[in-house]
Amino acid sequence: MAGLVLTFGLLEMTTLFGACTTQHASTTLKNNPVVVASSGDSVNLTCSRGWHNLTRFRSEWEFHGKHKELFTPESTVDESRMSILKDENKGVSVLKITGVKPSDAGIYRCTIHVILPPPAYSIQGNWTTLVVFAPPRVWLSSKSAPGSPFVEQVTCAVSEFYPAPIHITMTSACGEPQELENSVTQRQNPDGTYSTTRRALLNTTICTDGTEVTCSAKHETGDWNRSLRISHVKNKGLAHRIPTEFLIRTVIFAAFLCIICVIFLTYNMCCEQPKKESPIA
Repeated sequence: MAGLVLTFGLLEMTTLFGACTTQHASTTLKNNPVVVASSGDSVNLTCSRGWHNLTRFRSEWEFHGKHKELFTPESTVDESRMSILKDENKGVSVLKITGVKPSDAGIYRCTIHVILPPPAYSIQGNWTTLVVFAPPRVWLSSKSAPGSPFVEQVTCAVSEFYPAPIHITMTSACGEPQELENSVTQRQNPDGTYSTTRRALLNTTICTDGTEVTCSAKHETGDWNRSLRISHVKNKGLAHRIPTEFLIRTVIFAAFLCIICVIFLTYNMCCEQPKKESPIA
């Protein structure tokens, strides 16, 4: 009989304390859910008491991330994105987050304060970990390097990714990009995402048919690439820049010589005229 009473008591305590679950796609590790979301998603973190005969209760959610914060139905923190919902018939509290940001990543824990039926008591749920990913956006551009008509300066800009670790490489179908020293810059954006740039020089002298440059970004969200075609027309224009300048200088120099010759001949003609007229006089 004592064994039956003990077993019943353990079952009742297990039912009493309940557990946290999630309505978003997730995996569970020892009853501690891990919710994975992409930036901009909406998620519901659900904490269930596991007992359906509640008449009245209130709930609050505690957040542990880059800072510690407490969300209650009365709180006014970011009301447009975060709200606490509850179903008293099912004893469920839901923290709804819309437009998820990387700064929302962290650990959440709910507490349910039972008011009715008496006696009043509080229940703490399990920890729920929210992991947020933001895939990078890759942009690629090029321009002629100053003073080097056969060299292209290629810039790869990767923006709005999270988390921060990322590996970026630049390759070319013709020639090998040489990354510039101190060209790597990375910064954190106001929304918690990161942005970075890479710059490299590419010698296009041997690229008679043009070339294609590719910037590749390896991130936890996957592999992301962007390619840029440097056409043969552009290279041809670069190759003819120096001959054109040389031709212009040659024409100017020739014109200058012509002017000198005209002045010299005119001077000689003027001087020879009096000499021929002197014997007649």
